[in-house]
Amino acid sequence: DALFHMPKFATMFKSFLNNKEKLFDLATTLVNENCSAVILKKLPEKLGDPGKFLISCDFLELVECLALVDLGASINLMPLSIWEKLSPPELTSMQMILELAKRSTTRPAGIAEDVFVKVGKFQFLTDFVVVDYVVDPRVPLIQRRPFLRTGRALIDVYGEELTLRVDDEAITFKVVQTSKYSYNDDELINRIDVIDIACEEYVQEGGDFILEEIEACLVSKSIPPGIDDTYFDPEEDFILIEKLLNDDPSSPLPIKELNIEELKTVKSSIDDPLELELKDLPSHLEYAFLEGTDKLLVIIAKNLKEDEKVRLLKFLKSHKHAIAWKISDIKGIDPQFCTHKILMKDDSKPTIQHQSRVNPKIHEVIKKEVIKLLDAGLIYHISDSPWVSPVHCVPKKGGMTVVTNKDNELIPCRLVTGWRVCIDYWKLNDATQKDHFPLPFMNQMLERLAINEFYCFLDESFGYFQIPIDPQDQEKITFTCLYRTFAHRHMPFGLCNASGTFQRCMMSIFYDMIEEMMEVFMDDFSVFMDSFCSCLTHLDKMLKRCEDTSLVLN
Repeated sequence: DALFHMPKFATMFKSFLNNKEKLFDLATTLVNENCSAVILKKLPEKLGDPGKFLISCDFLELVECLALVDLGASINLMPLSIWEKLSPPELTSMQMILELAKRSTTRPAGIAEDVFVKVGKFQFLTDFVVVDYVVDPRVPLIQRRPFLRTGRALIDVYGEELTLRVDDEAITFKVVQTSKYSYNDDELINRIDVIDIACEEYVQEGGDFILEEIEACLVSKSIPPGIDDTYFDPEEDFILIEKLLNDDPSSPLPIKELNIEELKTVKSSIDDPLELELKDLPSHLEYAFLEGTDKLLVIIAKNLKEDEKVRLLKFLKSHKHAIAWKISDIKGIDPQFCTHKILMKDDSKPTIQHQSRVNPKIHEVIKKEVIKLLDAGLIYHISDSPWVSPVHCVPKKGGMTVVTNKDNELIPCRLVTGWRVCIDYWKLNDATQKDHFPLPFMNQMLERLAINEFYCFLDESFGYFQIPIDPQDQEKITFTCLYRTFAHRHMPFGLCNASGTFQRCMMSIFYDMIEEMMEVFMDDFSVFMDSFCSCLTHLDKMLKRCEDTSLVLN
C-alpha cells in the first residue's frame, strides 16, 4: 500500500530532502521561564502556615492580654467584659451593625476613643469598637489595620515576625513565642462567637485547682450592690463550671450566634401546648387529646371501638415527639442526610426584584409571618444577596356561600378565610436547572390502599421547611419585604425543584416500607393494613423512623 501511494507524495518527499538543515533547526525547542525554573530547580520551597500573629498588650487592670493581628477588617474590637475591667469613661454611641461569619448581626455597645495601649516599651492611642461577646480570656483583643498603621507594622510572614516601630526604635514579636497561648495550632482565633481554647488549657493545667478557687470565690464574695440577684445561683453556677471542666477537651463548646437582641424563646407544643380553635368535622371523625381535655389535639375515626381508641391514643402519646402542632416543633432533617441544592443554568444572571406597595391589612399579615419564621429560626437577615425575590399575599378560600351580583342574580362564591404569604421565585426558577425526579402515580397508590380495612393518614408538618438548604445556596432564596431582606435556612414553598427533593428524601427515609405498609405522595403519608393491630404495628415502625430522622408529622 505504501508503494502504491508513493507517487502521490513525491512532491512532499522532495521538499523533505531539500530542507534537511531547516528540519534540524526546527528541532531546537525554546523553554519559557516557568519550565526553565522547574528544570533548574530554582523554585522556592513550599512552606506551610506560620500560625497566628499575636502581640502582647499591657493594661494596669489586666495581668496578661494578647491581641490577634488581623488585616481583614478596618476596626479594632474589644469585648465589653474587658472594657468594664479597665474602669474607663463612658463609651461614645455609634450607628453601626456588625455582620458575623454566620451572617448573624450584633450592635456594638459603643466606641472607646483614645485608649492607651502599651506594647512593650511603646504607648499607642487606639480606638476600640466595644462589642458584648464571649471571648477567649488569653486573646481578648483584635487589632486591625488602624492600629497596625499607627505602629508602622512590618509583617514578615516568612520569618514569622511582626515588628512595630516608633521613630528609630522597634520591637519584634515572633509567632513561636506567642503561639503557646493557643493550645491547638489548628484553631483559628478569627471568630468572635466561639471559645474553646481556654477550656482546653484549663483542663490540662489542673481542673481541681480551678474548681477550688471558684468555690472559694463563690462562698466568700457577696453580690455587688446594684446587680439584680434574681438569677444569681452560686451552687448551680459551680455545678455548670465543674461539668465544663470535666468534659473531654477535644469536644468543642457549642457555637452561639450573636444577635442584636435575643429572640424570644419559643417552647415546643409538649412544653407549652397550643390552644387550637376546633372546627366542624365530617360525621365519621372526632377530636381527641393526648393530654388532658384540651391539649395536644389529634383527629381519630369515630367508629373505632372504645378499647381501640384507648390503645390508639396511648400509642400516639408514646410517639408525641414525632408529631408537631406548631412551627417551633420543627427540628429539621440532618443536613448530612438530605440538603436541597439550587443548580443554576450556565447563562443565568442574578436578578433583584423590589417589593411592591401593599395595603395596611396585608402589611400586618406579612409582618406576623416574618416574625413567626424568625422566632422559629427558619430565616435570618441578609444584606448582600445577588438574588432577591418579592413577597405576595394570596387569599385562602374555603367553604361556599351565595352572593348577589349587579344583575340581582344569586351566584355561588367561595369564602376568603385568610391570607397566605408566598414568595415569587419565578425568575430564580427560570434560571434553575430542572430536577425531573418522578412522582408516584395517584391511581396506583389508591389501588393499593383500597384493598385494606384500616388506614392512618398523616401530613408532614409545615412540609418543605424540614429540609435544610445548602449554605452556599441560601442567599439565592432571599426575599424582601417592607422591613429588610431575609434568607431561608430551610426549603421554602415556591422553588421549582422542591417537590423532587422532598419526594427523593421521603423515599430514602421509608425505602423499605413504601408499597408494603405505607404510601408517600409529597407531604401526605398513608399507613394501611387489614387489621387494627397490624396497622398500629406498622404505624409504630413508621413513627420510630420519623423520630430517628427528626421528621415531624401532624
